[in-house]
Amino acid sequence: MKDRTITRRVARYRKKLALDRDWKRVEVFVPAGRAPELKTYAAYLRGSAPTADDPVARVAALGPFFEGLAEKYLWWKEPSEGAASPERVALQVMDIGDYEDVQRLVRLAGNAFLVHALASSEAGRLTPRSWTYWNYRLGLATAGEVPAPPVRRTS
Repeated sequence: MKDRTITRRVARYRKKLALDRDWKRVEVFVPAGRAPELKTYAAYLRGSAPTADDPVARVAALGPFFEGLAEKYLWWKEPSEGAASPERVALQVMDIGDYEDVQRLVRLAGNAFLVHALASSEAGRLTPRSWTYWNYRLGLATAGEVPAPPVRRTS
């Protein structure tokens, strides 16, 4: 609910800014717990809008966001090391993430990036249940026809 309100306010601000360049920057005080998330969201809003052809460009400004997720979901790696591969972090969140983290990932990274992450996933990254859910969720599957997950090959 709060995120939709913020998005509406930002959209309203962008429209006014496009019409009238007579705006000043202001500082805002926020609760300490929400500061990192809001800084990440602000960095995303300052960035240029990515094209659908380059879904990875959207996550370039989201380094701190992916570091936070890597710390939580790739606990065996350093956060900076885990965040170096945002696709890996996204797949881990898509597989075992809680509701709030999944919603933030979808909102900030976008569906195009999640499709890219799913398409480039290695065998065994997602459970069969998660693979099916995300293929339906991202519109990659039709009723009863889910693409086969990647398989591990041995030579």
